[in-house]
Amino acid sequence: MRNKFNEQLVELNNEMISMGIMIEKSISKTVEALNNGNIELAGKIMEGDEQVDRAQKKIENICFNLIVEQQPVAKDLRTITAALKMVTDMERIGDHAADISEITAKGSISVPVAERVSTSNIGSAALTFEPSSTRSHASPSYFAPAATWQLKQL
Repeated sequence: MRNKFNEQLVELNNEMISMGIMIEKSISKTVEALNNGNIELAGKIMEGDEQVDRAQKKIENICFNLIVEQQPVAKDLRTITAALKMVTDMERIGDHAADISEITAKGSISVPVAERVSTSNIGSAALTFEPSSTRSHASPSYFAPAATWQLKQL
């Protein structure tokens, strides 16, 4: 019974990391599309948002199945509920990237050359924060929450 539970926790972590990688790529491509006015790339980002939504639902199902079937307590329950919270936030980040891409695709916004450095810096900060949060969930340590909190202050 415990082996199945541990396998499901590993699957949960793997899915969280996979979703984090998807979002990381989405943020990076969104900044590129915005800075370069790349409408085609922006369209691809919007299409990719459905994949992020499916990943969220899959992770939520894993979490709910773990809770119902395994009835976890203490640390395991906290890990699962943290995953539920994180996956919602991660999906929202993906939605923001898709929204920015939609605005870019419509040609409603163009970033002046002088502002592109600023936009790239914002994208870099986001790319630093999101993978750090996902990694801290996948392999928790005492220092990961503090590092994530410091990144939020950027």
